[in-house]
This record gives sequence, structure tokens and C-alpha cells, in this order.
Amino acid sequence: MKQIAKILSLLLAASFLLTACGKGDTQNTDTSAGSTDSADAVSTTATEPAALTQKLTLVENGKSTFKIIYPEGASSELMREITELVEVIRDYTGATIFYNDDFTRESQEELSALPEILIGATNRAESEKVIGTSLRYGEFAMEIAGNKLILGGPNENASIAAVRYFVNNFLYQNKDLKKGEKNGSLVFTNENSYRFERKFKIDEITVDGVPISEFCFIVP
Repeated sequence: MKQIAKILSLLLAASFLLTACGKGDTQNTDTSAGSTDSADAVSTTATEPAALTQKLTLVENGKSTFKIIYPEGASSELMREITELVEVIRDYTGATIFYNDDFTRESQEELSALPEILIGATNRAESEKVIGTSLRYGEFAMEIAGNKLILGGPNENASIAAVRYFVNNFLYQNKDLKKGEKNGSLVFTNENSYRFERKFKIDEITVDGVPISEFCFIVP
């Protein structure tokens, strides 16, 4: 048992050292203006064939049925980005989108039918599908999942970057909208999807085939 503990400690230390030696520190993601420039960053735009195009009408003629959902206990920084997102959407479409945390007593089946913009790693199944299973620390996605628009990543800085990317690179670039619009429409398709991904020195550390992320350290 002591030998396994020593091996785990060495592997963990090695992973920290390799991360520190990398050119792009995942904790230094620049979210000041939706920027994601980094020597170790890979930005990808996800598109589907025209026949498989999905779309969400976020706003139609100044009205919206969507609600913004964020993780319970979100920080003040993330909340500030959400309130600014609401203001920008209202300024450019005339629509007021309400927002709330992800606490609910409804089943996932009931929730899946609701039109929502999910910010960050919420408790919705769609967030888990997009963020929880395929994104790593510092990465984010702007994608459709069922009736949801996913904006976020596994950590809050990544989610803030996702919101800023949506505003700067999707909403502001929409040629059909202008500030002061009262009856605007905003449609997001899977052709607008975007993922910010990073190159990592080590993709995964395993011990006897088991990912190190599944281990827990017990301190006596």
C-alpha cells in the first residue's frame, strides 16, 4: 500500500512539473475580451452538413422564451458576466431574458424540454454531455444540445471566456442586429458552434489502467 502511495505521489508531482513547464498555463486563459490566444491553444469551429443543421431561436421579434441557467453558488465574477450578457441581448434585440441558478426539483426529462441557455457546468444533463465528458480545465464550448445553448467550460474562468466569446464573436458580429433594436431576432445554429481546446503535455495519467482522477488521497 505504501508503494502504491509513493507511485501516486511521484506521478502527481510529475504532472504538476510538466504542467508548469508548458508554454500555456491553463489558469492564464485571457478572458478580458473573449480572447483565447495561447501557444498551446487550439481553437476549433464545429459545423455540420446543411441537411443536419440545428437551430435555436433565442429571440424572435424582441421576445424570448429562453432562460439563462448558471451553477448554484456561482461567483460574483460569473454573475457580472451574466448580467452584462442579459443587458447586451436586450440592447440589441429588445428582449429581456431572465436568469436563475440551476437548483430545481424537476426531473431531467422535464428539464430537457425547456429552452435554456446554460452557462458553465450546471446540473443539466446537456451540460454534462458537452462540458463534463469532453472538455478539460481551461477549455470551453459554444454549442447546441437539444433545446439548450451551452456556453461554458469545467471551471468558471473558462465559462466567463465562453460568455465573452458569444458576445464578441457571435452577437456583435450579427449583421442583422444593431444597438437600440426593439424587435430583433437572434438565431443560433450549429454552424455557429465553437470550441476552444488546449494542447496538454500529458492527456491522462493512469495507475494499473485506472485514471488518476478516480483516486482519492486519504491523510491519516
